[in-house]
Amino acid sequence: MELRTSRANMNRSELAQEVEELRQQGIEVDDDNEPAPENAHPTPQPTTQVGEWVTPTVCARKESNCSNRKGSWKQFSWQVISEMDELAQFRMCFPEKWVKEVFIPATNERLEGNPLRLSEFYKYLGCLHGLL
Repeated sequence: MELRTSRANMNRSELAQEVEELRQQGIEVDDDNEPAPENAHPTPQPTTQVGEWVTPTVCARKESNCSNRKGSWKQFSWQVISEMDELAQFRMCFPEKWVKEVFIPATNERLEGNPLRLSEFYKYLGCLHGLL
């Protein structure tokens, strides 16, 4: 048996006509687009529910009086920022004070040997590759 065209290029009437011709030849055609019984598996039900899905009726930003202004920096003008190198821009956005006052001291309490310095921490992050 030879099919006239590929199924991808057939329109509905051509496909229906071909199915009818195959049935006239005594060939059983399954055209219901349902999976075969051996491939049909029930969808497992979730065993736990995580959270509750809610569709908000009020915009949280508007409720908090947040404006939609463009971003700005209070400490530096855009001109100054445009002249900064990437590390200076990163440090401007990074919680460096917290790293120096909390993270590094907590890390050094558990380290044996030389204490961690801020420059080594930045090198670990990949910010100072080849500079130390």
